[in-house]
Amino acid sequence: MKFQNFLVLCLLISANAMAQNGIPKHVLTKDSIINSYTKLGLGVHIIDRSGKDLGFYDSDQSWHINGSSWRASYGKYYDNNFGLEVVGSFGRFTGVNDALNDKTFFGLDLHGIYNLQEDLGLNQWLDPFLGLGAGYSEFDKIAKFSLNTTVGLRLWITQRIGVELSTNGKWAINKDATNYMQHAAGLVYRFKMKKSLSVEAEEALEKLKIFEKENRRKHDSISDSERLEALEDIAEDAAVLAAEKEKEKEALAKETRRKDEIKKSITNSGLVYFEFDGIELDKASKDVLEKLARVLQNHPEVQLGVFAYADSRGTDAYNLALSQKRAQKVANYLTQLGIPSNRITAKGKGETSILNECTNSVACSAAAHKINRRTEFVVIQF
Repeated sequence: MKFQNFLVLCLLISANAMAQNGIPKHVLTKDSIINSYTKLGLGVHIIDRSGKDLGFYDSDQSWHINGSSWRASYGKYYDNNFGLEVVGSFGRFTGVNDALNDKTFFGLDLHGIYNLQEDLGLNQWLDPFLGLGAGYSEFDKIAKFSLNTTVGLRLWITQRIGVELSTNGKWAINKDATNYMQHAAGLVYRFKMKKSLSVEAEEALEKLKIFEKENRRKHDSISDSERLEALEDIAEDAAVLAAEKEKEKEALAKETRRKDEIKKSITNSGLVYFEFDGIELDKASKDVLEKLARVLQNHPEVQLGVFAYADSRGTDAYNLALSQKRAQKVANYLTQLGIPSNRITAKGKGETSILNECTNSVACSAAAHKINRRTEFVVIQF
């Protein structure tokens, strides 16, 4: 029969999981206990009419099941080991007699369940239970009410999935109804679990607290000489660190002074001036560049910016192009003096930085305009 096949399948699933993995770690360590959860179940059932007084099993004559005999359950379990469970079942009688064959059965039961696992001190994979409740059933559309007792066992393969086997004894309330038993097997799934530490885990935690307290006591009992030695070591380390910081500060200050001296030497070399609308270097300009080249040769790490300007006479675009030619003229001359071109950046600024009042449309002397036709030198990078 299909019921026996399903029951064998459930048992094989449980046995195979435990053969491969042993008893699951979560049920051996006992670090935590699942206090409450919600459970869903799905399986098959049989109606056992061995006798109106619930006599011994006689599967050949009184077990009634076929492929459409199903059972579903929903339960809520709480941290006091009690739970409530609703069970619905459906099936047909077969193989009894002509009067009972193909009669439809429907049942709905409400059970109060008590889990025995904690009372018996069992591992969490083995979960027996007892229950009391009441039920309503229909056989061939005839309604019956009953008082129920339940005994069962859940084998948890994982924390959430398990196999459930149960037997219910049902005492009829109706005068003309008979008693019967209902056996069931299926898979169960639990969720919305709440956990707490087990007694063993709480004891271990308390021992850990005592151990930590003892360690603190031992630490606090270190002798004064040991404390003084530790403080001296700390002071020595602090002094070494302070000395290293002072050396770093001095080195940084020294490097800053060195860079300032280089910048000052470049500034002291002077500026290059051009004639109006001209790009040629006169003798005074070449003297400035030769002095500047010596500074650059003494400090090969310096990257130099050559920035050339024009006065305000002429258009902005013309003056920008003219100043670029002047900057490049200076850069080329420095290259002739032995300064690599990759150390020089030449850029024309046009009339973007007039140093006096000689802006556009302002009449000025030739000497005043010359001030703005300058080429400046700036350290871009060391």
